[in-house]
Amino acid sequence: HREHDHAAGADDAQELVDRRIDALGGMKDYDEIEIGKHGLIIEEYGRRGLLLPQVPVEHNMDKEEYLDAICQKAGLPQDLWRQKKVNMELFTATVFSEKESETDNAAS
Repeated sequence: HREHDHAAGADDAQELVDRRIDALGGMKDYDEIEIGKHGLIIEEYGRRGLLLPQVPVEHNMDKEEYLDAICQKAGLPQDLWRQKKVNMELFTATVFSEKESETDNAAS
């Protein structure tokens, strides 16, 4: 699955970002989460939230803070994940900028 959007904080040229999302499916245990590698999708009580893999890295979060943040993002109590095993999926995301892609193509 590929998605295009404009990078947050991009200059006036509005650099296009190409993001590849690879769904890994349902999570069996919170120990599976690797900071900086896995993004999180939560779906509980009709609410959904998504955090990209770089979020905990950019905000210096540990795993517990990352889990708190995904619950908050979905509008759920931040400690819900401590009370029950929530319905959560992991995914990886690779981000390419158009500039990098053009450089790679020119080198070929």
